[in-house]
Amino acid sequence: MRVPSLRLRRPFPALALLASALLLGGLVPTGHAADPTTASASDPGLTSTPAGSAVFTNTPWSIPLTNYIALVLQRSEKLQADATSLRATNLYSRAERGIFEPALVGSVEHNENRRQNTARDVVSLGNSLFDERNNSYTSALEFLVPSGARIRVGYSLRDINNNLQFGARTNGEFETFIGGNIVQPLLKNAGAAATRFAIRLADSNADIAKQEYRRALLQLIGGAESAYLGLYLAQEQLRTFQESVRVAETVLADFRIRAETGKASELDVLQAEADLSERNNGRRDAEQKLAEARARTAAFVATTERDLQGILTAEAPAPVAPERLAFEDRWPTLFDFNPDYVAQRKRIDQEGIRVAFARNQRLPQLDVRASYGMNGLGQTAGESWDAVTSGEFPTWYVGAELRVPLGGDAKSRHELSAARDRQSASVLALKDLETQLANLLATSIHRVRNSHASIADTETTVRLNRTLLDTELARLDVGRVEARRVLEVERDLLIARLTALAAVVLYHQSTIDLEILTGTYLVKRGVESVSGDLPMPASAFRRLQGSRRDFYLKPSGATPDSAATPSNSH
Repeated sequence: MRVPSLRLRRPFPALALLASALLLGGLVPTGHAADPTTASASDPGLTSTPAGSAVFTNTPWSIPLTNYIALVLQRSEKLQADATSLRATNLYSRAERGIFEPALVGSVEHNENRRQNTARDVVSLGNSLFDERNNSYTSALEFLVPSGARIRVGYSLRDINNNLQFGARTNGEFETFIGGNIVQPLLKNAGAAATRFAIRLADSNADIAKQEYRRALLQLIGGAESAYLGLYLAQEQLRTFQESVRVAETVLADFRIRAETGKASELDVLQAEADLSERNNGRRDAEQKLAEARARTAAFVATTERDLQGILTAEAPAPVAPERLAFEDRWPTLFDFNPDYVAQRKRIDQEGIRVAFARNQRLPQLDVRASYGMNGLGQTAGESWDAVTSGEFPTWYVGAELRVPLGGDAKSRHELSAARDRQSASVLALKDLETQLANLLATSIHRVRNSHASIADTETTVRLNRTLLDTELARLDVGRVEARRVLEVERDLLIARLTALAAVVLYHQSTIDLEILTGTYLVKRGVESVSGDLPMPASAFRRLQGSRRDFYLKPSGATPDSAATPSNSH
């Protein structure tokens, strides 16, 4: 008998589109998560055995989302690098405050001088040769004050010994001075704003670095949660395909029984086999997507599918309660929490600091100089000090120094113009960013609304197709419907279930995107406190020291120091 050719439909085009969008398209990457000590499964890297003695287990390792995020924060080397950079920037900010730190200066000098005197010196000194050997001891305290003044307060003692001295009680003289001097700018470099310029600039850099670190956290935790959702979706898709395969196998078995009794044709059996093959192909594709999703999820916690804890498995995400999605409510929140917007505002403030300093540098330099002190002289150090404390030999001066560039100070003039241009460019960049964020916010709100509305529609479709399938299966049992009709209804149910799964995950993902855009994601995930404190992972210096051992242990989910020292703390 000649068997007619069968025209098979392409397997589930709607499914392929949804799976590609959610699993392969990369959920948009963007948290202090719950304490990992509450995890139902402990950190695999903290419970592994040394390399060579580990035994891989094929059991599922189910981990809640909050504990998974905690592991991401603990293990991410990229986050450790970003945190180290932020710490370095904060340390630079503290270092700039060292300009006000007082400095103690001390010196000891020995000087010998032997020279011939001129005729004038011979008449004045009565000696044709001058020979001296002096020792000098100096100590002073120097510091800068916010007004820009530099102050020095010090004490000096000179032990003078030369051939012009006379007297039997000493071989020389002791000269003492105690006092201080001050140099106070009045125009250029005057005032707290000019003095603290480097400090204010460093503080601004630290604020910008904090926002960049927040952005890195958003990208890391948001990407990790997206990967977790992708893993859950892949698991459910595979489970759905497996159920569909079981139904197709049941129908095929029924067709074969009917064909043996003459109640079904060979064509019907071939059609049922083709439908089963179609579902098996879909199942294998779902298995591949699951492996890819699991690999992406495991990468965020620095492990592999051969972790000692077992195969990483995602739990169902918690339901997301619908929120008020008014543009006017989310727009002010975005101004205060979006890291890109906040960082750009800080850059404008930074350029304002530069403009103010450049404007100050355009002024002429006028400095007031003053000094006051007491002198003392004696044949011993004590006599010299007594002369100082008597207050009979004061010395002081006061004066001013003006410095004006004759060419109009071209350097400062052009630096001021450049600073103003940079400030204008920063303001324009902020305006452009506002336009982009406004469009993204409106789009995100529409996406959340539409994805939430589609959940109810897809669930209705699933219920309808499930009821229809139950009816057709019952009719199949009594022989009142063809098996081909059952397979068609089951295919519709399969597509409806896959669409419903994708709709739920898409709603979660669109909510994540909206929270990331408005900058509230980290607070809602417990990663950032209300006061703005962010998690700062410990330094990775020990891990760098054991990087070679880390390379060999990483496939088993272990960290260099965890094999020797088990721990459950974050």
